[in-house]
Parts: sequence; structure tokens; C-alpha cells
Amino acid sequence: MPHAVKLELRQLFQDKAGVAAPIEGESLQAKAKPAVVAKSAAVAATIPMGEIWRGLHKLGHVVLFALLAIVAGWAWPRQLWRRTCFYLTVFAGISETLQLLTPDRSAQLFDMGLNLFGIMAGLILWHFLSRLQYFAAPDPPTA
Repeated sequence: MPHAVKLELRQLFQDKAGVAAPIEGESLQAKAKPAVVAKSAAVAATIPMGEIWRGLHKLGHVVLFALLAIVAGWAWPRQLWRRTCFYLTVFAGISETLQLLTPDRSAQLFDMGLNLFGIMAGLILWHFLSRLQYFAAPDPPTA
């Protein structure tokens, strides 16, 4: 996600949380007003939004690559699982490395590890789903 979009989302969440965003040219002291904070609002504010965003972002790596592995298993049912895993691993490596070419993104080994975990989880899940008749891939047409 581009850095500018992240900043806009952060600003949106701060506005929704009741934190007043400073107007251009106005200092934070001029904007500050005394407020009464309810106990439930204080508890909800203890988890920073950045931590929630980071956790969802990391979960997204696992879920998206697991779905990709399930779709790959369904699309190529006759392919060896090692070959499918190799292709998906190469794709995950290339997609993480290409992030080095953009100024708003960064490649991280931890993200690559999450991608690989998602691939393995998806292939294992596909292995069990493919045993069910409902999820069986159709046979290719013969001519």
C-alpha cells in the first residue's frame, strides 16, 4: 500500500476515534480542549491503531498466499505438489523482491516467511479438501 494512502488511513482513523486533527497552520496546543474520557474509551484507546493495522497486514500475507495455493491446487490437480510449491515459492520471492523497486514499499524477510507459511497452509488445506468429492477438480476434456 503506498505511503500516502497509509497516511490518509491513519488520519481517517484518528478522526473517527475522536482525536481532532490539527488544521494547517494551527498548533496542537491551540486545538487542545479539556475532555472527559469514559472508561470504555480509555480501554479501547490502549491498543494503538498502528499495531492493529500491522497485525492485519501480516495476516493478509498468510491468507492471500493460502488462497493462492488452494486455487493453484484446484487449477492444476495433476501437478506434483512439490512442483506447485516450487512455483508458488518463486512467485512469492519475486513479488517480495519487486517491492524494492518502488519507493513506498519495502521487501522484508519476515513477510517472505509469512508468504511461505501461507503457501504451505494452503497446500495442506487443499490436500484435505481435494479428498472430498465436492471440492474435486473436474477432469480435463479429452479430444
